[in-house]
Amino acid sequence: MLVELSVCEYFFDRNGRAFHYILEYYRTGKFFLENIRPYNLQSNNNNNHLNDNPLNDNHLNDNHLNDNHPSQDLLPQLRCHCQCPNAVSYQEIIAELDYFQIPYTIPPKPKIQYPPSSTLDSFILMLKLAMLTARDNFDIYVEIVFPQRNKSKFSVNPDSACILNIVKPFAENGYAILDTFGDEIGTYLTKEIPNFTWSLQKNTIYHPHRYFVDMSINSDCLDKQTVLKESKLLDLDNNDENWLN
Repeated sequence: MLVELSVCEYFFDRNGRAFHYILEYYRTGKFFLENIRPYNLQSNNNNNHLNDNPLNDNHLNDNHLNDNHPSQDLLPQLRCHCQCPNAVSYQEIIAELDYFQIPYTIPPKPKIQYPPSSTLDSFILMLKLAMLTARDNFDIYVEIVFPQRNKSKFSVNPDSACILNIVKPFAENGYAILDTFGDEIGTYLTKEIPNFTWSLQKNTIYHPHRYFVDMSINSDCLDKQTVLKESKLLDLDNNDENWLN
C-alpha cells in the first residue's frame, strides 16, 4: 500500500483523515486526539508520547462505559466534538496505529462506583469538611440534627452559613445513612481527623425520630502558638525582635 512515485515522493494508500494524526505523531512525537477516543492511549515504550495530551472524556455518554471489553466490535463510532462530516472514528485511528506499528495500550475502563456507595462517600466527606471548616473558623464543635420525617427539625450548630451549605444537601437522607452506617462512619472519621471525637445519639425521649451527630476536635489545634506559626503575625514578632536587637 506504499507506492514510490519518484526518488523523493511516496504515496500512502491509507485513510487520509486518520493519517493526519499519524503524520502529526511522527512530526511532534505526540497525538492530538481530543474528543475522539473513549480511553487515553498509553505508549508501551518509555517515551510516553501518548500521555502528553490527556483526553477529556466528558463528551462521552454512559452507554460508552457499559461494555466489559474495549473490543473493536463494541467501540462506538465516535465523532469529534465539532461533529464535522470528515471526522475520524476511534476504530479508524486504532487501525492506523496497528498498520504503522505504533505501540499503544488501552487501559482498563474506569470503575463506575455503585451509586449508594458514592452517596455514602459523599456523606462522609461532608462531615469531615464540616468539622474542618468549623475548625478553620475557630470553632471546635459541630452538632447536626438529622430528622427522619419532619425536615423542619434539621439543624446545624454553630449557626454558620458556610457549614450549613456543606451539610444541607444531606438534610433529607442523612438519617437513613446514619441509621445504617453511623458506627462505621464514626470509626472512620476518628482515624481520619487528628484529635477528633464522635458521638451519635438516636431517638431521645424528647426528640424522637432524629439522629444527633456531635463532632469535636481538641482545642489544642487552635492554640495561640500553633496558629501563629503559620500566620503573618509571626513575621511581625520576628521583626520586633530584630528591631530591639
